[in-house]
Amino acid sequence: MCKENKALGQSIIKQYTEHFKGQKAPHFTVKDTNGQEKTERIFIAKKPTLLAFFDATKNNKENILALQDLQKKHANRFTVVVFSATKKIENLPKDWTQFVIPFYSYILQDYKLGRFPYYVLVEKNGKISKKTWQQYLIELEQKGHK
Repeated sequence: MCKENKALGQSIIKQYTEHFKGQKAPHFTVKDTNGQEKTERIFIAKKPTLLAFFDATKNNKENILALQDLQKKHANRFTVVVFSATKKIENLPKDWTQFVIPFYSYILQDYKLGRFPYYVLVEKNGKISKKTWQQYLIELEQKGHK
């Protein structure tokens, strides 16, 4: 089992490195949970955007609370966009954008998604970051301790 997890992890890292780093975020046009149509252009912003992909049929409370805490701790240095598979996730922070998408969505295919939760960091220029989400958090932590 441990060997399989390691292989899966290596596969995800390789896939992320080969397909995403430095590339423009894949195109999409989707209505958010407020009924407003949005595209990948929402990622071109004053701060980086964290794309958080969740399976809404599972309990994501812990992951969502952790993201909220990190966003508060780092003075909102990043925005959060949630893609929830199958249904709306209730009680998300008001400043987060949420899209409900089916499991077979082209968005999941374009992001080469194979598991939940899944996080992708998009730079202010709308390109997928060359850093992972975890590397970005480490940088924020280091800046906070100086």
